[in-house]
Amino acid sequence: MEKPDMILESLRYIETHLKTAMSVQELAEQAGYSVFHYSRAFKAQMNRSVMDYVKRRRLIKASEEIIKGRNVIDAAGEYGYESHSGFTRSFRKEFGFSPSLLKAYRLSEGYLKGDNCMNPLFMENMNPHASKEELFQVLIEEAEKENRQCEILYRAYALACQAYNGQKRYSGDEYVTHPLNTAVLLIRMGAGEDLAAAGLLCDALTGKTSLTAAQIQQAVSAKTAAVLKRSAGFEDDQLDQADEEVVMLRLAERLHNMRTLEFMDKTQWKIKAEETLRLFLPAANRSGREELIAELEELGMKYT
Repeated sequence: MEKPDMILESLRYIETHLKTAMSVQELAEQAGYSVFHYSRAFKAQMNRSVMDYVKRRRLIKASEEIIKGRNVIDAAGEYGYESHSGFTRSFRKEFGFSPSLLKAYRLSEGYLKGDNCMNPLFMENMNPHASKEELFQVLIEEAEKENRQCEILYRAYALACQAYNGQKRYSGDEYVTHPLNTAVLLIRMGAGEDLAAAGLLCDALTGKTSLTAAQIQQAVSAKTAAVLKRSAGFEDDQLDQADEEVVMLRLAERLHNMRTLEFMDKTQWKIKAEETLRLFLPAANRSGREELIAELEELGMKYT
C-alpha cells in the first residue's frame, strides 16, 4: 500500500475509534508498518505526530457535542478527558480560546440562524446561496479591513462576471459565486489583493473560460495573471511542488468546493473527500493555517 493511501486508511480508522483508547503501536499494526516507519510517514504527510492528531480530532468532536448543548465534562469524558480542567487546558492550547465560548456561541444569533455550528473553530462560513453582489460586498469589506487595494478587486470582479456569465454551479447558483467565495477565503487567509484577484478568476485558465493570461494581465494585474498561469500548470497531486501563492489559491478553492459538496451528485462525495484528505490536507498542514486544516479534516471525514 502506498504511503498516502495508508495514511488515508489510518485517518478513517482513527475517526471511528475516537471514543476508545488508542496507541501508536496499535495504529501502526493496523496500518501494517513498524511504529518507527508509521510514525515517520504520518508526520511527513500530516505535519504533526499521530497522537497529536488524535487529540485534536477528539477535541473537535467533543466541541461539536458541547455546541449542540451537551455538558462539557460529559462530552469531554466520552473522548478520554478525565476532568473539566484537563479538557479546558488542551482545548485552549489547541485553539487559543476557552471551550466556555462554545456554549456562548450556541446562544448566538449566528447559531440560531443555522450557520455552521463549528464556526468558532473553522474559518467563517458564508450563506451557500449568497448572490454575487452580496459576496462582492463582503469581499470589499474584508479587503478594506486588511488595508488591501480594492481597485484591483473591482477590475477582477468585472472581468469574472463577464467571463463566467451564464454558467451555473451544481447548486443552481451563478458560477461566479464560487470564485467570489474563493477570494473572500483568500483575504481571510491573509492574501494580498493580487492573489485575492486570482481567486476571482481561480479557474479562468483551466478551460472554464476563454480568457488568456495576457487578457488577465491587461485587465487586472501582471501578478494576478502570473499566479493563475503557475496554478494552471500544476495537477492536484503536484501541490507539494507548488509555491505558497499557488497552494493558498488551490486550498481556498478546494475549501469552498468542499463546503458546497452536498450539491454535487452523491457518487462524487467520497471521491472528492478522499482527494481532500490525501492531496489537499497535507498542503494545508504545510501551510500551518490551523482553522483551514481543521475544517478540511472535518469535511473530508464527513463525506467519506
